[in-house]
Amino acid sequence: MAVDVRIIRGFQRNEITEHIVYQRLAQRMEGENADILRRISENAMSKIITLPITGMTCASCVSG
Repeated sequence: MAVDVRIIRGFQRNEITEHIVYQRLAQRMEGENADILRRISENAMSKIITLPITGMTCASCVSG
């Protein structure tokens, strides 16, 4: 079963978008809600780091 790198890149772009959105929401919140949003943001980022198959960096996820 061949892996379509374009599909994985799409997933990576979605994760980096989620990371940015939740990070910015966390900056606007305080207390426990901000902490929860930061954890969600970090979780999305960890998925980017653990999918090196595409050769994309986080910078290329944002700009690409």
